[in-house]
Amino acid sequence: MTARRNADLERRVAELEAVIADQEHRLAGMARIAANLASSRDPRKAMRAMVAEISNLLQADRTTIYELRRDEGILRGLAVQGETSLEVGIPIGEGIAGEVALRGKPINLKDAYRHPKFDPKYDKLTGYRTRSMLAVPMRNPKREVTGVVQVLNKCDGYFTVEDEHLLSALATQAAITLEALHLQLRLNVSNTELLDLSHRLQQKVHELELLFDNEQAIAEARDLPELADDVLRVTAQVAGCEAAAMFLPDETGYGLTWMRGPEPDGNLRTLCRSAVGEGVLGKCAGRGESFVLREGDFERLGIPRMIGADCGLRVEDAVSAPLLDGERVIGALGLFNRKALTHRDDEADRRLAVLVAGQLSRAVTRMAQRRDAQLRDRMM
Repeated sequence: MTARRNADLERRVAELEAVIADQEHRLAGMARIAANLASSRDPRKAMRAMVAEISNLLQADRTTIYELRRDEGILRGLAVQGETSLEVGIPIGEGIAGEVALRGKPINLKDAYRHPKFDPKYDKLTGYRTRSMLAVPMRNPKREVTGVVQVLNKCDGYFTVEDEHLLSALATQAAITLEALHLQLRLNVSNTELLDLSHRLQQKVHELELLFDNEQAIAEARDLPELADDVLRVTAQVAGCEAAAMFLPDETGYGLTWMRGPEPDGNLRTLCRSAVGEGVLGKCAGRGESFVLREGDFERLGIPRMIGADCGLRVEDAVSAPLLDGERVIGALGLFNRKALTHRDDEADRRLAVLVAGQLSRAVTRMAQRRDAQLRDRMM
């Protein structure tokens, strides 16, 4: 019986290590895309190269980036991968990409033919067979839909929720680059607008570098405090917040919270034990969903402005995301007092928190599995 448990634990650890290796591959690709977009003088060429990288990262057969032309009422193929190099025009609201442009929400299909908006005309003309499909909106810094990124036919089945988060992050980069292209083409473009877009794009590069650095820190961390110290410090730096914190309750519903500021010479603080449902992190762990809190949201929702009872930091705003092991909530991550950046994008900050929380979830689960395996070995 013990041998079977150990075999199951070893299999689980191997699976987690495979997931982390895949995540490192994805983050390396995201970093390459970010570097190309940041350094390219021709954003259009950069996006044409971007479609190949997206297909590689998501294991998709084809990728298309559509630009929304509101004056014409269509989506125009800006960067198209595959046999066709023509700019395809799709009316807004027609087809899957047109529906995403109209509604501003992702569509993730295991079988495209079962969706009423799917148009099989292209398949009939070319002999291509569309199976799985994922399409997400591109949004500019004003949160307006400016296009759609669409991927077809994942090699090993269908696109996951994690694929959706990744493609949404890449779509944000593409949207910012597209906005910069249009600004460069305007004769009356202001230096202030260009500088602002440059800062936003650079921030996205920093965020992708953060995710890549986190994977390395996770691989080297020996215990939870070391993991929290490294990941929370770098996350607070890149997110431009006063503090980042992680809450890990045990089976009793109580647990420790680790808090870290962005200062390189700062110290990791371990707060007193708190319960699921208490404070920002406890509420997040209790609800199992991410959220953004600003100004009057705390009082309206009855959430105390605190990270922990002995924290001493008054929370002005917060972004929080749950740590998940499958469907089970194992903790929460929070970013507090985001003051360091001039412009804040709540949705982008929420997505960043979700991505970092995903990294921490895998690391915490992996450590727990290894600890259980070591305990069983000592008992044998």
